[in-house]
Amino acid sequence: MAKNILTVFTFRSIERILQEGGSQAWNLDPKNAIRCKYLVCCRNQFAEGGAGGPEEHGAAFLIGKISGVEPAPERPERYIVRISDYALINPQPVVWPGSRNPVWYVNELSDLQIDEASLDWQLMPERSEAMPQEAEAGSVKLTIAEAKAGLAATFGVSSENIEIIVRG
Repeated sequence: MAKNILTVFTFRSIERILQEGGSQAWNLDPKNAIRCKYLVCCRNQFAEGGAGGPEEHGAAFLIGKISGVEPAPERPERYIVRISDYALINPQPVVWPGSRNPVWYVNELSDLQIDEASLDWQLMPERSEAMPQEAEAGSVKLTIAEAKAGLAATFGVSSENIEIIVRG
């Protein structure tokens, strides 16, 4: 049976996934990922970047219809899985198997305790690759990776060519 579901273990918030148009920066085979119908995001509460949402560790919280797989703006050597439509999963079943690999393929949504008929699909909002412009200086908290991605987009270079030094 073909693996139809790409499941990822992420710290990113729902808002950020929607803003970016999908989930990134995954080390995966894009040929395998694009064959999948759905992307299921599961919460990683203990990631280095910090928890991006209130969901229980390992809980499936968002599902998207995969529309493309391309180099990630944040880390071009990895991939972003783009989604055209999304649904928030409620109730949020804890499905992550405890694997250290943050990418996992499964056969069907029912394998993750997700009832496809209960999903309320919504179109993805227009995405913004840039960081919010309207925020007051100092009010937006960024990870180093987010800052690098924003600066790389501003200056038209790879994020790998951005160095950030933080002094206390």
